[in-house]
Formats: sequence, C-alpha cells, structure tokens
Amino acid sequence: AEVLAWAPLLREVVGVLRPARCLAVGRVAERALRAAGVEAGYLRHPSQGGATRFTEGAADALKER
Repeated sequence: AEVLAWAPLLREVVGVLRPARCLAVGRVAERALRAAGVEAGYLRHPSQGGATRFTEGAADALKER
C-alpha cells in the first residue's frame, strides 16, 4: 500500500529530475519505480550479505553509461 501511495510523488520527482537512467536498489525500490511507471535497472540491496553483488552491479551500471 505504501508503494502505491507514494507512486505519484515518485513519478513527479523522476519527471522533474529527468535522469538518464534509474537504478532501483532492492526489490521494494524496483516495485515502487514500476508502480510509478518508471523503467529502472535493478541492483541487489547491500544488506544481508548482498554488498558484493551490489558493488559489482553498481560498477557494471556505471560502465554501461
């Protein structure tokens, strides 16, 4: 419910900032961006043992720029 409630504001913020690319850090962020109609890449959240995969994913995302 929280994700859906904030989707309009998130959509507005992305519309104002107009980033070249969005990356969602974690599945909750990914769902929030999708609910707002924003296409985003996914990065593993660094908590609970995901730090290495997060770092690798972020490095890969920066290379793709």
